[in-house]
Amino acid sequence: MNVRFKGRLPWALAFSFARAIQQPALEIWHGEDGQVGAAQRALYHRARCNRAARRGEYGAAMEKVTAARVRAVEEPISKAP
Repeated sequence: MNVRFKGRLPWALAFSFARAIQQPALEIWHGEDGQVGAAQRALYHRARCNRAARRGEYGAAMEKVTAARVRAVEEPISKAP
């Protein structure tokens, strides 16, 4: 996907990788309340990498940099009321 978007086509092109983005978080979570924060961070990491690829800005180094930023976030995302 990253290579496709580096060409900057004159029309919008989108892909749905919902399961690919969700799977790492689901594997971490396993329905355990204590794993919610780690699962949310994993989901956020995959979403950021996908966003960069959609813009043609993804690079392998992003995996480490984004993962480090995500781990730095200690608080889980608040639950919606």
